[in-house]
Amino acid sequence: MDKRFYPDFFNDVFGPIMQPGSSGSFAGTSRVGRVARRTIKSPLRQVTIAFNPGDRRHLRNLGNMMDDRGYLGGLQDFATDDVRLFDAHRLARKQQISYEFTALPEENGYPGSVQFDLVSVGGETGQLIGQSIGGGMIMIYEINGF
Repeated sequence: MDKRFYPDFFNDVFGPIMQPGSSGSFAGTSRVGRVARRTIKSPLRQVTIAFNPGDRRHLRNLGNMMDDRGYLGGLQDFATDDVRLFDAHRLARKQQISYEFTALPEENGYPGSVQFDLVSVGGETGQLIGQSIGGGMIMIYEINGF
């Protein structure tokens, strides 16, 4: 049997084209971040990425599967196959994007979700509540309160 190396048919057709890592914790999180970035028009200046208080496990394990880089890279509009995802923290600081990972003060009604509160350079605000649901797929629950 021939040994197959990335990329191959299964990765290209049945899974997301992405940098190595978990498709749910890296590809999906970057996609949620990219959608969140679209809630404002001008350049991003500040973002709070918050999890439900009952989901402290996610906050505690943040970074183990590179999900923190996925969220930040998506907010910088990096696609799932962009090698810059690995440097998302450094590149965000270089762009003077202030970011914080935290817990929400109370449950938002969407278990397992993440809430992005964004502020642009010009003061424009945006909010998104979404979730990576595995396999690089995402679910968006609310955008700017809708």
